[in-house]
Amino acid sequence: MKDKVYKQIFELILKNHKPPDHTKRILGENINVKDFCQTSRHYIELSDPSKPIYCYYDATNWVQWHKEGHKYRIVTQIDAIGFYDDFLEYEVARQKGINSTKDSFNPNIN
Repeated sequence: MKDKVYKQIFELILKNHKPPDHTKRILGENINVKDFCQTSRHYIELSDPSKPIYCYYDATNWVQWHKEGHKYRIVTQIDAIGFYDDFLEYEVARQKGINSTKDSFNPNIN
């Protein structure tokens, strides 16, 4: 990553991303499925006193087994980051994302 600002935002997102409880549950239910992962889109607002930054990021989570095979951890990869010009564009995209799933399949509105 050559862009310093993009790199800072990427590192901030990766540092603060926590897989939601439903992702942990789904990964646990499919722990024996080889190469199983879950990808999700997250909408965030980064605070800046002069002008907030509205963006989304796509994160993929999967289980990585310890070498001994009896311990594992959840690994996160940030696949994409996108930015919106203003709050209205951000909010329209966020609402479309939230409302594009069945209520029963959308346990975590972020």
